[in-house]
Amino acid sequence: VDNINGILQMEECGVNSKWVKNLIIERASEYFSQKQLDKLERIIQPWYLGCDEHFTSDKNDIPTILFNHRNSEYTGFKFFFDLMDDFYSKGYKFKVYTTTSEIDKEYVEYVGNPNRDIYLKNISKAHIGVGAFKDYSAWSMSVTDGFSAGVPYLLPKGLCYEEMVGEDYPLY
Repeated sequence: VDNINGILQMEECGVNSKWVKNLIIERASEYFSQKQLDKLERIIQPWYLGCDEHFTSDKNDIPTILFNHRNSEYTGFKFFFDLMDDFYSKGYKFKVYTTTSEIDKEYVEYVGNPNRDIYLKNISKAHIGVGAFKDYSAWSMSVTDGFSAGVPYLLPKGLCYEEMVGEDYPLY
């Protein structure tokens, strides 16, 4: 309620997607009048993130997958790494770049860096990124980072991603 009262004092409030805007207004409808909800509708606006010009065309020699998300259930972390463990045990040759430094697997390479330019250069060498989200539907900064570095992403369909990259995006 306090956050919504703060937003109502703003001229404009940027959010990552229309999906997030709708969620805020839906939850606010439990506590606020239609007049206040109409005002939120005007104030809250999706601000879509652009891309940087940091990417390189230098890719690794072996297939490289970028998983630059948190080690959390909502990112599909366990699902993704269980699948990669299975592929690796069957003899598939690949590398997984990750920004989670505590993963101890032969096929994993830590590419995180506090310097954004170095981080983007590191991840730009991946062939593809994976968003293994099951129900997380807010625009992921990790996906934006990958796109900014010229890395295409395999994304789930049916969340907010169609809004972000378009219905015709080929990697859902």
